[in-house]
Amino acid sequence: GPTRRNVQIEAAAAHVKGLSEYMVSGHLTVACTAAARETAAAVAQHFKSRLQQLPDSVAEQPEAAFLQFFRPPAEHGRDTVVLVAEDAALLYWLLRALHMSPEEARAMIPSYRISHASVTLLNMRADGNMKVVAVGDTGHLPLDCLGE
Repeated sequence: GPTRRNVQIEAAAAHVKGLSEYMVSGHLTVACTAAARETAAAVAQHFKSRLQQLPDSVAEQPEAAFLQFFRPPAEHGRDTVVLVAEDAALLYWLLRALHMSPEEARAMIPSYRISHASVTLLNMRADGNMKVVAVGDTGHLPLDCLGE
């Protein structure tokens, strides 16, 4: 049968797709780090979207991706960006979205944990304000797939 990892990947991808009915705009980007490519590919497949792999340097230097993706949409009224990455990068982006400086965010990462295959949602408004909608949601995962 499917491995625990495969169940996590498919459950996360299906959950993100399910959220799309009220969350996703016409313009969707799925971007990932190399380590998260398998999960991101499943998400992209659900949306029939192309996958953008982020440079390997993102794991050590997540600020560039923050500046690229965490800004108001330019050409479209709404953009949807699905970022699939290791928890350190995701936590960095979340802490930066909560107005921490790059230095503060980097220092605080070890204080937090989010589960594998969890979903964290941020709403970026046209005026640049960011609203955290969910952090580390695992409600879509079967109980035997929670945790590492």
